[in-house]
Amino acid sequence: MMVDSAAALVDVLRRFRLLETAQLDRLARQVDAKPANPRVVAQALVKGGYLTAYQANQILLGNGSELVLGAYVLLERIGEGGMGQVYKAKHHTMGRIVALKQIRKDKLDNAEAVKRFRREIQLASQLAHPNIVMALDAAQDGETHFFVMEHVEGTDLAKQVKQSGPMPVNQACDAIRQASLGLQHACDRGLVHRDVKPSNLLLATKTGQVKLLDLGLARLEHDSDDKLKTKLTQIGKVVGTVDFIAPEQALNASKADIRSDLYSMGCTFYFLLTGKVPYPGGQALEKLARHRWEDPEPVEKLRPEVSGDVIAIVRKLMAKKPEDRYQTATDLAAALVPYSVMSSKKTMPEIAAMALPASSGALAPRGGEVPYAVYAAPPANGRVPVAAAAAPPSTDSEVPVAAPVGADPVISRGSRRGRPATEGYPMPVLIGIAVALVIGGLVLIVILLSRPLVGPAPKERGAQRLSTEIAAESRPDSLVGSAVRTSDTVGG
Repeated sequence: MMVDSAAALVDVLRRFRLLETAQLDRLARQVDAKPANPRVVAQALVKGGYLTAYQANQILLGNGSELVLGAYVLLERIGEGGMGQVYKAKHHTMGRIVALKQIRKDKLDNAEAVKRFRREIQLASQLAHPNIVMALDAAQDGETHFFVMEHVEGTDLAKQVKQSGPMPVNQACDAIRQASLGLQHACDRGLVHRDVKPSNLLLATKTGQVKLLDLGLARLEHDSDDKLKTKLTQIGKVVGTVDFIAPEQALNASKADIRSDLYSMGCTFYFLLTGKVPYPGGQALEKLARHRWEDPEPVEKLRPEVSGDVIAIVRKLMAKKPEDRYQTATDLAAALVPYSVMSSKKTMPEIAAMALPASSGALAPRGGEVPYAVYAAPPANGRVPVAAAAAPPSTDSEVPVAAPVGADPVISRGSRRGRPATEGYPMPVLIGIAVALVIGGLVLIVILLSRPLVGPAPKERGAQRLSTEIAAESRPDSLVGSAVRTSDTVGG
């Protein structure tokens, strides 16, 4: 039932404890003294930071009870999939902001779907790694099952590419490197993800950290629940996403292993570099056949500036036969280190540490991922910052009731985009520069030794000019300035 009065709006806010008691009392007095349209009051509450636009709309539509799940208050919807919906939420007592995944209502009558949702919760609870979204809590509220995870302020790589185009090469390399460290952690605990794709990789706005999420299709390599394993394979007939699935996984999902996930990682890498899935167009069965028999359009044709070494990594990941790919995610992470963001500015021990997976057990160190703090502006990937929830005013402040903004009950919110930043130089370029400088120095020494130690001042000045010219010629053109890119990403 829709809310039709300001007094009814206040009643909903009080019943579900969406505002502090003092704020509610003050609001009630204002409404009694000066009655107002409930939409006007809701808009004023959103403007003042007391409610989010999502909360206001749900209350006006009569769905206020759906904003509370156990100890959590839903703030806004941030994602949706075949099994559930994901919300930004807040723990009512602790005030902690989290991501809350709720099973879809149309799945509640499906016993296998509910079992699968619980299974995802159990699998996620076994993982603790900086490159995997951490599970925090799980509960049931009435018939509703929900799963609570850490909230990452940022965007998934699918949306990023869609908004801004292909990622800068070194940032794409670093994103895949970080994701592979999380994937290795899951593999070490016997998990096969089976749905690695850009939309399942989150990029944190402030730190540049990449986190793997969504274990809804994952399985344990030694799974005793054969009945559930069979059911999962039958749901949709193909387990995975057709644009990113390994050929052998499409044939028999129960036989997928870490190498299948690495093929999907290769398809994801291809997408980050080119802005396209490897096999665009066609029906699902056509895509599956092309994964098995055809090579995708070459990366170098779509993105000529990508180095041969990086292209070779993509090709190895997307090899048709599992034995021709990288055999572990650790191997992939090590191969990507020289081409990752800012790795050229690290010492050799630091670079070696970047290639190693974080130690097993509870929250390991950050695995040496490269922070973006070195940039004056956000990296040139064009990701969209997700603003933190506005803190509500203190209980002593008055709740404003604004003039009518319009009759439309749907209250929207805006967004802003990140700014481009400067890319770092890859290791091969810096090695070439160093070699050029050494050769230039040797040439200079030979010239100086061939001259008399004492000579007329003009000759000394000439040698100085020659030294300056040699030093200038030994600097490659690439040192003049830094390319500034404005790019973004797409997802699968």
